[in-house]
Amino acid sequence: MGKRYKGKTCVYCAAAGKSETVDHVLARQFVPGSSQITIPQVPACRQCNKDKSDLEHYLTTVLPFGGRHIDAAANLQNEGPRRLAKNKKVHRELAQGRARIWTREP
Repeated sequence: MGKRYKGKTCVYCAAAGKSETVDHVLARQFVPGSSQITIPQVPACRQCNKDKSDLEHYLTTVLPFGGRHIDAAANLQNEGPRRLAKNKKVHRELAQGRARIWTREP
């Protein structure tokens, strides 16, 4: 971490002088590779950075299951198994609640 972020106020919990890490405002997983260098960075305390990272990891695993766009099925088929393999807890939770649900769409 650069000196520019150390000892600043954590942007998430507002603890003055507690920043120990730099955090990307958007998770790098949500941004295409070539654009990752433009993601804004902010000072964060270690706990807030970890909590946000845990949430982002969960979201990158679960979001493909809710996609309804034209590439959703291919995205789920390509990314779903890899992401579930990295997150066993979410894999177990999804497997427990798995059932077929029929819906009507316009």
